[in-house]
Amino acid sequence: MPPERFRSSTNWWPLSTPRAGIRVDQESALFYSALYAAVRIISETVAHLPCKLYEPVDRGRRVVTANPAEIVQRRPNPEQSALQFFELMTGHMCLWGNAYAEIVPRLPTGVVDLWPLRPDRMDVMRTADTREIVYVYRSGEGKERHLPADRVLHVRLFGTDELIGKSPITLARESLSLGLACEQYGAAFFGNGTKPGGVYQHPNKMSPEAHDRLRKSMDRTHRGPDGWQKTVILEEGLKWESVGINPEEAQFLETRKFQVLDVARWYRLPPHMLGDLQDANYSNITQQSLSFYKETMLPYLRRWETELDRKLLPIGDDRFFRFNAEAVLRADIETRYKVYATGRQWGWLSANDVLEREDEPPIENGDVYLSPGNMTPSDKLDEPIQPDDDEAERFRPIIRDAAGRIVTRETDRLKRAITKAVDDKALDDAIRKVYRTLETDFVAVMQPGLEAIGVDAVRAASQYVSRHRDELLDLVRRGVVVSDLVDDWKELEPDELTDRLVAGDKSDGIPNG
Repeated sequence: MPPERFRSSTNWWPLSTPRAGIRVDQESALFYSALYAAVRIISETVAHLPCKLYEPVDRGRRVVTANPAEIVQRRPNPEQSALQFFELMTGHMCLWGNAYAEIVPRLPTGVVDLWPLRPDRMDVMRTADTREIVYVYRSGEGKERHLPADRVLHVRLFGTDELIGKSPITLARESLSLGLACEQYGAAFFGNGTKPGGVYQHPNKMSPEAHDRLRKSMDRTHRGPDGWQKTVILEEGLKWESVGINPEEAQFLETRKFQVLDVARWYRLPPHMLGDLQDANYSNITQQSLSFYKETMLPYLRRWETELDRKLLPIGDDRFFRFNAEAVLRADIETRYKVYATGRQWGWLSANDVLEREDEPPIENGDVYLSPGNMTPSDKLDEPIQPDDDEAERFRPIIRDAAGRIVTRETDRLKRAITKAVDDKALDDAIRKVYRTLETDFVAVMQPGLEAIGVDAVRAASQYVSRHRDELLDLVRRGVVVSDLVDDWKELEPDELTDRLVAGDKSDGIPNG
């Protein structure tokens, strides 16, 4: 055995018994339903997420199927699937705070097997001479094997030293002991027919044999759930006096509810995932589910990814492992389809991209990306809008009606602003406020007609608002009365705006102010 500098045991356990009186270890803790559910939720979530090997490309990344991807994705060792391996290892993390797997090369192929090791049989130490980390593993027969660090895949939780993580069970042993004590109390409570005890009174002195026969007879007949509400026949002047309990003792369910929340706190889980729906509703469950990924699962996944990168890939290799967490974040079908529709319409998703996210096979010609008809490339923004003359004239009445409504809305707001303004600064602020909302209104009112003649409503709205706002603000700065100009706009602007849009103004496609 190499000289030992520091040794840290994963199987460390306090010698004292918890104050609740129930000793707890990693195995007995699983009998506590809330703890068992928490471990299952985390370990099964990690296990059913696909972990893939990627390599960077010019734009983004692509999946790699070569070794060691197959080890992680399909068969870590001849006896386990990837799901079974990740489930077991993550369960070890949840219980002991550490998960170990021996990396065994499979000669001559160079492929490795990952064999899980029991954390309670592992000690981790650092040698005094070389300061290297060595893993000391004891077999079931007690024989020790010394494994170098590059032969052990070690995924660990938070810890206070550089060698091992802290066991949540060890840290939470007082809380878990209380939870198990509550369960035992409840079992005993109801096992006694909800009557914790009582006193039989006999008018005469009873012999020890008679006393024992009476007690056994009563326990046999009336103890336990099957003895509830049975008729009691008392002879020879025998009387029963119940030893009552106060209501607080009977309401121990409140304590049990708190213990469920306590387990949720230790494992940073949303309470509804442990069956506590007391404060749950659709809105906060949706948010808690998102929080479950970000705050609970993401740290586990990142710990796995970094350790797989460190132990299974050569130094300097730019490939990396990543879990696909879309299964955790997956929304309901209606929400997903709305997102897909947006992606298709705006050109950043193809049909095959959508099918891939839904785990469906691709279709022929499904890699085409659509381009929205009303979008203009950034290098074309300075070019004039030029709708087709014949097509545009057919929609003149629709555009004129919309232009009249938007100009009326604009001038009415401006008149109210002019009336309320107490000075030029207040008027300046009021004009800016009017046009901050007018641009959105312009698009909403004008877009149906403008799309029909090939005019970009967003661009037209931006330039229309900018021109009118800047002209009014300039008049205010020069001390010119603006109400007359606003009156002229209300009368003349609807027709001028329509003419310019339908005719396709050669300068900028929207009316001058």
